[in-house]
Amino acid sequence: MAAIGAALAALVVTTGATSKALDTRASYPEGPLYVGETLYYAEMGADRVSTIEKGRKRVFWSEPDCGPTALAPYGEGLLVFCHIGERFALVDRAGRTVRHFGREPDEVFPARPVGHPNDGIADDKGGVYFSDPGPFSKDAPAQGAVKRLGPDGVVTTVASDLWYPNGIWFDAGARALFVDEHLARRVLRFDVAADGTLSNKTVFAEIDAIAPPSTAPFFREAGVDGLERAPNGDLVVAIYGESRLLQLTPEGKLRRVIPTPFQYVTNIAFAPDGSAAVVGSFINDQPPFPGQVIRLPPEAFAIPR
Repeated sequence: MAAIGAALAALVVTTGATSKALDTRASYPEGPLYVGETLYYAEMGADRVSTIEKGRKRVFWSEPDCGPTALAPYGEGLLVFCHIGERFALVDRAGRTVRHFGREPDEVFPARPVGHPNDGIADDKGGVYFSDPGPFSKDAPAQGAVKRLGPDGVVTTVASDLWYPNGIWFDAGARALFVDEHLARRVLRFDVAADGTLSNKTVFAEIDAIAPPSTAPFFREAGVDGLERAPNGDLVVAIYGESRLLQLTPEGKLRRVIPTPFQYVTNIAFAPDGSAAVVGSFINDQPPFPGQVIRLPPEAFAIPR
């Protein structure tokens, strides 16, 4: 056991790069998304989507009882994932609501129920993959699913029986979908067919095998949250409840552990310049769910020479 621990320790290289606070008063920030130079992010605790552009924050969209957790490009607008509200909101680029759909079908979007949409990513066919996690409890069975919203508005289930699927990332070049199975503490990989269906589920990374926490987390449901591919090809995953990001090689090996100032780190998004917005909360069970949005510079993710 000591030899294994020493080998793991040799792989861990924490970054000394300095972070910059972009928003120190975010309310449970989730699902960051860059559209050009503008950063969009959901604030689940405040039922709103905010943006930061040229260093200034503004409210882009809000709606009571939404509890947004992610955004994704869809058609000519943006899809807002109302995790608490069990629906999607389609919003135009000016922040105006175009349509709601998800609970009941309608003639424009004949969508089946979407459950509690959590994280999502646009594919290269005009659709969006998203996670519908199921109960957030270690005592609950694996009831989560990955679903796809097609460009025609139809929702189909493409993977099921997952233990709280959370973050999700589509790799167009590799025709692969990466899914964080939060409560199983692992990252899965699926092959993506031309029609959007998934096959060949494999385990890309077992978190406790490659980067076990240095101390036992006091948060019982700690696990893998959002993820995104860095410009250098590595995959960066947020470990919710443990104040850290893991930078993984394209083969799923640990490159680096990156600490975060907030325990409940939820997600990450890379900007065009290679820097990254990282979001998370200090408290996850009491309003107003104080959190932050920070920026890590490109050198935080540099591959050691």
